[in-house]
Amino acid sequence: MTESSPAACRELLQENLTSIKKRLDELSLQYLTAMEEYSQQWELCNTDLQQGFIDLAHAKYTMGADKISRFSYDKRMKAQVQVAIESEQEHPFPVLTLKESCLCENDESEVTADGEQANDQSSEKPSGARRRRKLQEETPENESEHTDVQEKEAAAVAKENRKKRSRDPLNWFGFLVSPSLRTSQKHFKTVIDQLVHQVNRIHELDQLEKQYSLLKREKEKLLEQA
Repeated sequence: MTESSPAACRELLQENLTSIKKRLDELSLQYLTAMEEYSQQWELCNTDLQQGFIDLAHAKYTMGADKISRFSYDKRMKAQVQVAIESEQEHPFPVLTLKESCLCENDESEVTADGEQANDQSSEKPSGARRRRKLQEETPENESEHTDVQEKEAAAVAKENRKKRSRDPLNWFGFLVSPSLRTSQKHFKTVIDQLVHQVNRIHELDQLEKQYSLLKREKEKLLEQA
């Protein structure tokens, strides 16, 4: 019994060492893969950023420097997207996500557009109401209710499309803007999304480094006991 007990302890110690070494190898491969993706993402981010500035310069050249300047900015400008911090169970670190901002929903330009649309609808309301009454007299009750639901859904979709158009910063510089300005905007939007992913990647790399350090210390303790 006295001879088998040390042997069993050494065997258990060896199994723990093997398990820790295997986990360290897995973490090393995972870290190197994440680091490679991180480096590649930075290259893509730099490319989009450079192309965005090139397209912006071309738009200034074609439209004129006085058209695209700070004097064309809307002083009521508000953020279109916000960064939200979420805690997920599968991630031991907070995850950043981009969400559409609610700060620009009450923009005065939207109110003006909605007001003009409401006036147009009010001027056409009597004839439309008479047509609906005629249809209701000629059609069953279920069909008339279905028509009302479709009209409400179409109105909601049209209102949302007007809000999206009015919130587009390209409208500050006119309705017929240069295509280069539109592509520049797309590049900068892509960069914003990429930067948020890069921050999450940094948190992931930090977490992998912490796990590797903990396992390495456990390995050193087991080697001391051996």
